[in-house]
Amino acid sequence: MDVYAQNLDYQAENYEAAIIPTIDGVWTTPDEWLDAEEYKLVGSLRAYFRLKKVTDGLGQLQTLYFLIEYFDDNTSDLSDYTSICLAVADTPGGIPEGGEALDENCIQFSYRPSESINHFNYYRGAYGGWLQNYTYNLGTDILIVESFNTSPLFDQGHLIVEYSISAAAFGINPDFWLRVAAYDGTNNWPGSQIWPSYANVNFPNQWGIVVMHNESIPEISIWTALLMFLTIPIIVTLTRKMKGKRF
Repeated sequence: MDVYAQNLDYQAENYEAAIIPTIDGVWTTPDEWLDAEEYKLVGSLRAYFRLKKVTDGLGQLQTLYFLIEYFDDNTSDLSDYTSICLAVADTPGGIPEGGEALDENCIQFSYRPSESINHFNYYRGAYGGWLQNYTYNLGTDILIVESFNTSPLFDQGHLIVEYSISAAAFGINPDFWLRVAAYDGTNNWPGSQIWPSYANVNFPNQWGIVVMHNESIPEISIWTALLMFLTIPIIVTLTRKMKGKRF
């Protein structure tokens, strides 16, 4: 396990996937994302992300998976967006590049669910700024699917976005720094919800730390969470029934 720090106050755990997610914009099964830690995007609205990975037998990163859920976003707006930024190492096991200025090892995936033309944009750092890059195959190198649906975490319709990102296609080595953001055009007054807090898209030294784990998330955490999801409806039902009884 290696740690390369930027914003020391924000750290994300990246575990090996115990369950390979189906990228379809919904929780395909109740446990599909329970093998990934959850992190709240900082802001006054309820937006969260999870990440996990798949490595090969030699420990080389193959695929990154991300889930973004925005509980307060239940409408489709042209200004809606999600953004994932990575500052990656230029060699396996190396220190991620970037710092105070963007360079070619900084990557941004920008996704606008409601736009038909600029649905997805991929950028790489260049000369301290972002340069759009077209050397990818949408659907194979990166697959993004969204929906407005319910999930085990929230029983009302809301924006759910799932990502599958090929490490080889984008030159992503196992160690990286991370910034995640989401914006809801209807609830625009709080602005973008961001992890880490106030992290500027143009300054990688404000992004968070990703801690790589060779193992899956501890099994007890998965099944404890699943048991909680299955138990809550039973408790609610019993509580409602008991309200009508006198003792």
